[in-house]
Amino acid sequence: MTRESGAAAQSSVAVRAEAAAWLARLHGNDRTAADEQSFQRWLAADPVHPVVFERMTELWEQSSRLKSNVLSRQRGKLAHSHAQAASRRQAWLRASAACILIAMLAFAFLVPGLGGTTLSSGVGERRTVKLDDGTRVTLNTATRLRVSFDRSQRRVLLQSGEARFDVARDEAWPFVVAVGEQEVRALGTSFTVRKIVDDIAITLIEGKVSIAPADPVTAGPAVSQAVVLAPGQRLTLSTDRPATLDRPDIERATAWQRGLISLDRTPLAEAVAEMNRYSGLPIEIGDGANEVRVSGIFQAGDSVEFARALARTHGLMIREEPERIVISGHAR
Repeated sequence: MTRESGAAAQSSVAVRAEAAAWLARLHGNDRTAADEQSFQRWLAADPVHPVVFERMTELWEQSSRLKSNVLSRQRGKLAHSHAQAASRRQAWLRASAACILIAMLAFAFLVPGLGGTTLSSGVGERRTVKLDDGTRVTLNTATRLRVSFDRSQRRVLLQSGEARFDVARDEAWPFVVAVGEQEVRALGTSFTVRKIVDDIAITLIEGKVSIAPADPVTAGPAVSQAVVLAPGQRLTLSTDRPATLDRPDIERATAWQRGLISLDRTPLAEAVAEMNRYSGLPIEIGDGANEVRVSGIFQAGDSVEFARALARTHGLMIREEPERIVISGHAR
């Protein structure tokens, strides 16, 4: 398997079948030292092998309950058999169960939507995950997405939150992020996708992406035909506003990757909503503070310091309570 075969080779059916076969072999009672040495050589033969083996192990463990149930039922039936015959029978059953599990694992990877992986982050958490194809995904706070690769495409469904995708290039294997009613297609690209309730924003950092309706027949008014972004552009979609295309400050737009929130004359309600995404201590707006616009760089998750900075800058009142912070008063 050559390096040039890229992501398609990394997630090939052949490698998955090999990994499943090794799982069955290593879980057998006839496992030998020679088997373990051969397995280590297989792992070292390609950097993709350990990644795929780990994923197959996860699926194997998820299936272990089925294997246990099958064997326990068969042991009951063999309770009155001779010890030697029972031993042969159980060995056959273990082999059969292993074959069944290998078939299940292979089927899970071959059929789109099965064998997928759900990735998520908690409130205030930021994490980076490397996918089987080499793509790096960085999840922002309170983000949930599902990864499902098959032979035709690499597909990610962003259910909520925000993520950055640094896509491993493979022209023969499209990388698609589905968000709302749209699909973002990329090749060797870095971009972010954000979905907060029904508001969606796609920002291209480098490379090239196209955004198009997943179903052109039922597409809403936001984007009814493909839009191609250039580096630095952002497409914003909302159910109650026309689609907008602009060029944000990329450092500001990606500040969350450094644990920061960058605001530039942002209405207070929007600024507070953004801060609340990162903290379990919510900020609420009281009377007389809505006209404030917020600028500055703030630590994500630090609601107390954010509120105190607003009080100092705009002459507002803050009330710190155990379960919330209330901002009120009139801006000076």
